[in-house]
Amino acid sequence: MINPYQKQHVTAAGEPLPENLRFRGQTTPAIAGNGEMNASSKKDLMLQIGNLLDAAVNGEIRTATVAETRAQVSRQRAEILANAYYDPAEFQALGEVMVEDIAETTYREGFVRKVMGFKELTQGELPRVRYKEKNVVAYTAASASEVVPSIVRNNERILPEFYISTNIKIEERDIGRATGDLLEEKYQEGLEAIMVQEDRLWKKMADESIGALNTITYFTTFTPLHLQQIRSEVSGWGLPVAWTIIHYDLWNDIIGTTGFGDWFDPVHKHELILEGNLGSMLGTPILTDAFRQPELKVLSPGEIYVVAPPENHGTIQQRNDLSSNPVDGYAQGEPSRGWYIFETMAMELVNVKSIAGGKRS
Repeated sequence: MINPYQKQHVTAAGEPLPENLRFRGQTTPAIAGNGEMNASSKKDLMLQIGNLLDAAVNGEIRTATVAETRAQVSRQRAEILANAYYDPAEFQALGEVMVEDIAETTYREGFVRKVMGFKELTQGELPRVRYKEKNVVAYTAASASEVVPSIVRNNERILPEFYISTNIKIEERDIGRATGDLLEEKYQEGLEAIMVQEDRLWKKMADESIGALNTITYFTTFTPLHLQQIRSEVSGWGLPVAWTIIHYDLWNDIIGTTGFGDWFDPVHKHELILEGNLGSMLGTPILTDAFRQPELKVLSPGEIYVVAPPENHGTIQQRNDLSSNPVDGYAQGEPSRGWYIFETMAMELVNVKSIAGGKRS
């Protein structure tokens, strides 16, 4: 079975990115034959990354839908879904392929799995967190959407477990109407329910944490001074800075303001950039969700977060892998089949000193 969920970036017309891709006003290709961005200097590379961001935001570069891939592959995908729909074993296998790709994308593009320490729970093990520092404020996920603050008074405690889940359904009439894009639609539903929900839960913790001890930095135009101020909120507690997460609109400020270029260490491979890795500044990797499809983005315009290393910042603990169980609606009198996709986890931002942020005012 081919993987029907593999994605690729395409032009606005749905064509694969050409080898001679050029941005407006440029005579040389944007991407070299080795997959690296074409740039004559670090400043030029920052501008090229800005062009790539603009192209993604404007829809000139986007993720292909299944219907936009080659006709042969599109037919194969439609046949896979139609055949699997009436074969329980194949339908279960199709769901397993979906969750494998959702899990891979979540690790590669999601924020949570980078900024929080990950632990896989063994049979009989409770989600336990040990604190390096007591008498600090922590934010605990009580459910997939609820965050509660607490003051850490002991060396350790057990975290509540909850489910992040979704029920993906395909009706029989949808099979007859499918033109090849149905699997992509359901895959996007799964990503939104899993990866995006994880990131939104972390963002809820972050937004409630910022301002508890660290001061929010407001700005009209983002400058090197603002970045230093935000970083100092974390480093002032003796914590190193491990990640910078930005909304893509701040990149225009970065490439248009003197001083950022001296700190910037670029990423050259365009595949890494398209996964949201923009390079690093002052030794800290810069992440963005700019290249995700609109429904998969979690950041708001003008937002920036600076985060300490996972061991100082937070934990995500998961029991078993992301799972897919076939759901048969016919038994309940509905002509549909689908998959119940879920993960069992615990999550906590363990120390509000570990995160600071800024916003465009």
